[in-house]
Amino acid sequence: MKIRQVTKHNVLLYVTLFLWLQAGSNVNADSGEHTPLQEAAEQGHTQCVAMLLLHDADIRRKGTCNQNVLDLVVFASLGMYKNYIFTLS
Repeated sequence: MKIRQVTKHNVLLYVTLFLWLQAGSNVNADSGEHTPLQEAAEQGHTQCVAMLLLHDADIRRKGTCNQNVLDLVVFASLGMYKNYIFTLS
């Protein structure tokens, strides 16, 4: 049951992103902290990451903590992201 809910969420997220991109939205828009690519990568949404990269998302762009998408993925995968942000404060 839980797997089905996660799958529905991922499909909804992917379709929403697709429609957002088709509407001509800025793929490198900044939410104040992260770009859509950074958010998708940090949350592990690989299909969304692939779609954003196909639409020329900038992998070098840095967020408010001076981190690019690779930094966010590494810290998130190691479970260290929150600790790292906490030490910067």
